[in-house]
Amino acid sequence: MAQSPRLIRACLLALCILACTSQAALAQDNLPDPSSIKAAPVDETNPVRLVLIDVTEDAGDAKSILEGLTKEMNESKRIEVVETRPVILSFVDRKITKELLRTSEGRESSAKDIAEVIAEHNLEGMIIMDAYSGGRKLQVILFDTDGKEADEQKLSLKKRKRVSSAERDKVRKRIFEKASPVATKQREAVARAERERIEAELEKRARAQAATSEGEGSSGGGEGAAVTKTTEKARAPREGGQGGLRVQAGFLLGQRTFVLESDTFGIDQTLPMAGATGQVQVSTPVSDGLLLVGGTFRGSWAPLRLLDASAEEETLLTGHFVDVGANFDLDFPYKSLLKIGLDLGADVVSMTIDQNATYTGHRYIWGRAGLGVEITPISRLAIRLHGGALPVLQALTSGGAYGAPGLDVGIEAGGGVEVGITESLGLALDGRYQTFTQLYTSDSFEETLTSSDQILRGAVSITYRK
Repeated sequence: MAQSPRLIRACLLALCILACTSQAALAQDNLPDPSSIKAAPVDETNPVRLVLIDVTEDAGDAKSILEGLTKEMNESKRIEVVETRPVILSFVDRKITKELLRTSEGRESSAKDIAEVIAEHNLEGMIIMDAYSGGRKLQVILFDTDGKEADEQKLSLKKRKRVSSAERDKVRKRIFEKASPVATKQREAVARAERERIEAELEKRARAQAATSEGEGSSGGGEGAAVTKTTEKARAPREGGQGGLRVQAGFLLGQRTFVLESDTFGIDQTLPMAGATGQVQVSTPVSDGLLLVGGTFRGSWAPLRLLDASAEEETLLTGHFVDVGANFDLDFPYKSLLKIGLDLGADVVSMTIDQNATYTGHRYIWGRAGLGVEITPISRLAIRLHGGALPVLQALTSGGAYGAPGLDVGIEAGGGVEVGITESLGLALDGRYQTFTQLYTSDSFEETLTSSDQILRGAVSITYRK
């Protein structure tokens, strides 16, 4: 009988373990629907989690400023400023000092450590402030979750070592404006990772169930169909793209070859070009990055020089090549390796030449429907190929002197390579070839004129991404 209490305690312990195990298994079985996992919005219920660190050389210059900014942000319900000391200790462990964070070179070289500290303390950004010039000037820098500078503010304070209410309000509003999209991006990434984890677990269970069903026989045909359906539903989605801004500007080299002829008449010109070119691309992710929607805006300019073949004396003619265009883009990214894009748009191209007796230039307005592929075999290297149809909407030759050309569809083909120098800057080499053939009818000519226009251009550019 002396062992009865011990036996009873052992039985109770076994029942508790069994109950906990059953609850854990039940929790695992009741995985949420992956589509129900959403990123929390940045609002008063889910404020941006930030830390404010003072790196001022003379702490006396910053004491009142630090207190004022901390108070201002703590009063904002959409910003949560966490305790500073644990974050500073994490930097000390990594040998990151205030002196290092005061310089742009030090901040750039410490980006990895800053990102690790932000992740370690479950933050959505970090702010450092530096009061200098005897407390007359203030620098406030916001870091994103990658440890990179997302924004910088510089203020000349009205009062030495003091920050006014208006100045505090300005700093707070700017911080929230820049930190909110950073936090949203981070939350979307966390939600996407959680969805992928749940879907992977569902797929794992579906495969295990399918293997069990196969082992037990094929008598339950309906059950096997259900397993197949579950497996298909649980398949992990492909990783999407991020979107953003890409700006490109550089040096244009090209050649335009134009032939206009009949049985008795002919113009044959080859014009080299050297000028400038630029392009801006913007895109935004849709459906968690499975689709990128955006636009492209581009322009090129180059001077033209040629000899007037119709003049009795040698005469040099000058002119201009101008090309502006825009298109709507739909891109379908697959992880960071491949992107397939469709574009629809229009271009206006003008080649004007000084007044002469033979040919004074050309103006085209054409539409654009193209397909492009971008391959990224390794980090910071992108290879692009592009082709498209260019339906000519309007063509004007020498102000209409040779009649109206018929409808035509031009062809475009091109490609390029871009190498990243830093995370934001890169060097790009691009080439493009366009060709058109048109027939002209005019009351001034008894015979039909035929034109052939070929434009070959290349560019060396600096690119910027954000």
